[in-house]
Amino acid sequence: MRGADFLQLDPAAAPARGLTDWLTAEVRAAVLDGRLAAGDRLPATRALAGDLGIARGVVVEAYQRLVDEGLVAARTESAPRDRSVWASSASACATPDTTRTCSGAT
Repeated sequence: MRGADFLQLDPAAAPARGLTDWLTAEVRAAVLDGRLAAGDRLPATRALAGDLGIARGVVVEAYQRLVDEGLVAARTESAPRDRSVWASSASACATPDTTRTCSGAT
């Protein structure tokens, strides 16, 4: 399954500017509306960037923002450079109107 399809993203909807903000909001919405459940693995940054026709750095930054918000968790797999991003259980504490999560949620 390709990244943009998995997240139900429309590459044509991506703005010419503000790609990181757009992608962060789209992935956040996928977590909050249940398209991504806790424990679901997000698409690899290279795959998603390729699907959307954007720079990988945009995807990396969007994922990092979501990690910082507590909506997704980054996990290092057995391979030293294999860093996966997963939907976090903290998503149940977030609301669509805010990026804050419940205190102590991880």
